[in-house]
Amino acid sequence: MQPIRSEMSASPTASRTSTIASLLAALAVARFAVAVTALERIDGPEQDVRHFGLAYWEAMPGPMQLPVFDGMAMQVGQQLVVLGGFTRELEATRAIQIRSPLDGWRPIGSALLEPRARASLLPLPNGRALVLGGYSGTWGRDAKARDDGETLDPLVAGSARDVEPFGESLDGHAATPLADGRIAVTCGCSLRLFDPTTESWSEPLELSRERHHHASVVVGDTLVLIGGDDLGSIESIDLSEVDALPTSTYLWEVTLARPGEPDGPITGVAAVALDGRHAYAAGGFRSDDRTTVPTAWCIDVAKRLVHRTPDLPLPSGACDLVLATHPRGVIILDGEWRTRGERGNVNASLLVSRLLAEGVPTTPEIWRLPSLGASLDLAHRMLVRSADGTVEVVGGYRYRSPSEDDGTQPVGVIVDGTGQRLVVDALGTAD
Repeated sequence: MQPIRSEMSASPTASRTSTIASLLAALAVARFAVAVTALERIDGPEQDVRHFGLAYWEAMPGPMQLPVFDGMAMQVGQQLVVLGGFTRELEATRAIQIRSPLDGWRPIGSALLEPRARASLLPLPNGRALVLGGYSGTWGRDAKARDDGETLDPLVAGSARDVEPFGESLDGHAATPLADGRIAVTCGCSLRLFDPTTESWSEPLELSRERHHHASVVVGDTLVLIGGDDLGSIESIDLSEVDALPTSTYLWEVTLARPGEPDGPITGVAAVALDGRHAYAAGGFRSDDRTTVPTAWCIDVAKRLVHRTPDLPLPSGACDLVLATHPRGVIILDGEWRTRGERGNVNASLLVSRLLAEGVPTTPEIWRLPSLGASLDLAHRMLVRSADGTVEVVGGYRYRSPSEDDGTQPVGVIVDGTGQRLVVDALGTAD
């Protein structure tokens, strides 16, 4: 596969913030607090990765009226909504597409205020949704990162309203819903909270490290930021005061470095909360040696401990994986591998189970799930996680060069409009 390259794949900018040493000195003015932490390994003996037999992919109604990739998708009741994305012409679109369980994909009847692809899409407690950042223009030519957003009712045409700009480019941002309905957005050196009742931003809180393309996850009353800087560091923000603006961040001493290796930059880490105390993180891209890693971690937020868990069975590593919680553990899908300028699709399909035993990190089991049943090796797909533990994959992109032409499939830019759903049994015995 020959991927399209553009400024959207560029490495994050260098950190403008001070080193850890200067942060420690800053304790005199009580701006940042640094927590003592430790790194432990719980790999256990190398294990065989078995195939999980109680899982399957099923085709969903399709295709979309306008096939896209890198769009934003969400479930609204029983309906699937796809907003924006890049078309076959590689142009960002404003189109909003809705699939009903009764009559499939409806004719396009509503649109975003601005063309957007690869933006954040988050449900709001008032029935609306926040669409934030993304790119407009043509991918690989004049695509430009946006610093604004809009809110809308995805099912009501003409309901979109502008959101004031964030204040800087949102390239590489992370947006995370909080328990009180607000959205925590981190990008660069700033954390700002979006209030859905007023549709406005809080004053910024300065982060300990400048971060782009990082993981952001809420664990209990704590917002945890993972990687995205030149140290692979972790910092946490206390959210226990409801409706209040956080006033400080805590930079952990431990980083994501492998035992015996120096600290280094890592971006594209994925993370998900396991319970009110722990998170699971996996994958990432190390820009110093320009390779992706298969590393995984169980993070104890209460004690600020990082436990190294067994590597994922991904020979070239992966970044930008999609993690979804499931009654059996964590489902891992998609991802991209990179090695010194080359890249390709990982198309991961794994289940990690038994990450915790009575609330304590333990050596998990890793299972292979069935591969996506598609005739094309697609990238930049949209994944929708449902409350019942199923995950649907929609759309996708591939460039098929003329040298691959065997007369059975088209060549050039291919944008798929179909979808498949992964069902993983929650109760049966897999072994």
